[in-house]
Formats: sequence, structure tokens, C-alpha cells
Amino acid sequence: MYRYLQALREIPGVHGVGIGGLKVGGLRTNELVIEVLVSPHVIETNNEVRELIPRTLEGCKVQIKLSDEGQPI
Repeated sequence: MYRYLQALREIPGVHGVGIGGLKVGGLRTNELVIEVLVSPHVIETNNEVRELIPRTLEGCKVQIKLSDEGQPI
């Protein structure tokens, strides 16, 4: 994951990158994912941000989370 850290942080609106548990329907599972924290304002005004963030990295799922609310989107 660390080799992708800088590239993910350079995406507009990304505030942080970490590792967490996958949430499905508001419940955390045992599956680990890469969490990308994004400003809600950026998501609302720039839908392209979602396209810039990969869905997986080396087989690990990537989950976008709102940075101030901590909710997966």
C-alpha cells in the first residue's frame, strides 16, 4: 500500500489514507480495506474524484470515506 500512498494523497480532496475494516450496511466486517478519506465538499462538487480513486490495489479493496463524518460512500 505504501507505494500508492503519495499518488492517492495527490488526488484533489483526499485528506488521508489508512487501513480499516470494510463496512457493509453500516456494519464492520473482518475484511481489511484501504480507506481513502475525502472531503464531502469535493465529492459533492467533483464526481470525477471517485473515478480517480481505484476500487482495488493489489487485490485489496479501497473504500472511500467522508473525512469529517467518517461514513463510507
